[in-house]
Amino acid sequence: MMDVSVKLDTSKFDRAAAELKKQLLYASSVALNNVAFRIHGTYSSQRQELVEQWTNYETLSLEFCEEIVEPATRRWMQMGLLADAFKVPRDVDPSTLMHVDFITPVMPWINPLHEASADETLLEDVLASPQQTIRRRGKKPDDVVKQTAAWQRKLRENKITTPTKRTVVPAENTESDSESE
Repeated sequence: MMDVSVKLDTSKFDRAAAELKKQLLYASSVALNNVAFRIHGTYSSQRQELVEQWTNYETLSLEFCEEIVEPATRRWMQMGLLADAFKVPRDVDPSTLMHVDFITPVMPWINPLHEASADETLLEDVLASPQQTIRRRGKKPDDVVKQTAAWQRKLRENKITTPTKRTVVPAENTESDSESE
């Protein structure tokens, strides 16, 4: 009896099959890690996966706002106006009542330390404004300022000091300092 064995090099096929699977999943807007249950890799690879998939979540969020939330909000506002359920302040232009901004969920952080450090660098190098950074996190800049001021006031009232990395510039001095330079 003759022994016949065949050795096939399947490494190229395996790589091609893996690449084909990735491309098919990408085309169908499904994350490879969601299908393969892989939760490993470097910070960069995890971040890249999240960034690639976030557009799908963002698109669905925007569609939901356009198709469901916006019409319901407009109807609610119209019914409230017709029923005199609320008074429109005099300084508000009535034609702007239907202009509503819908803020969709922000992309979650994978590594908060890296991303907070990146935000800090952008702020220090004046490549982003504090307002942009705050809005990217889904917050309102004015609310953050008011909350921070109230917290600082409460700390002072209770004689609590906390370490800080930056010197605080009083708001009333910012315009005059920038004009004099």
